[in-house]
Amino acid sequence: MGDFDEYRISNQDLRENDIPGSRAPWRVTETFALSFDGYKRHGSFARCANMANRCQKAYAKNRTVPETLDALRTCLFFEQRRWRHFEAFPDAAGRRYIGALLAKIRSVVRSSRSGTKKKPKPRNRQTRALQNLLVERRVTVVPVSRKRPLQAK
Repeated sequence: MGDFDEYRISNQDLRENDIPGSRAPWRVTETFALSFDGYKRHGSFARCANMANRCQKAYAKNRTVPETLDALRTCLFFEQRRWRHFEAFPDAAGRRYIGALLAKIRSVVRSSRSGTKKKPKPRNRQTRALQNLLVERRVTVVPVSRKRPLQAK
């Protein structure tokens, strides 16, 4: 197993602009695929291969890809290793699968970074009305600490 630390990008540090497009040159996609070490993540080649092969078969059967970033990046990592082992560029079916993995990775990263956390509902009708008015007028309210009064210099 290789050492892929040179390319490493953690899931937490991964940004949408790190992810190559589906038409990016294979070398760019390979480098991105190596930014996640599937062997290390799953503890062995066999476990990584088992998971990636199951996902590839599911894609071939019904065009589904994994939902989690770990699983998606593992599959992409293993596809890079698979095609390197073949000493070839991915064929048409391989490119479609890799493109689907990249698109889903981008989607997962985008949704995780877009602040999909639900905001708590305001307590009463008046508060909701005020909040809606502030949003419409694009007003940002900054809470002021009540502990210390402002002091003039």
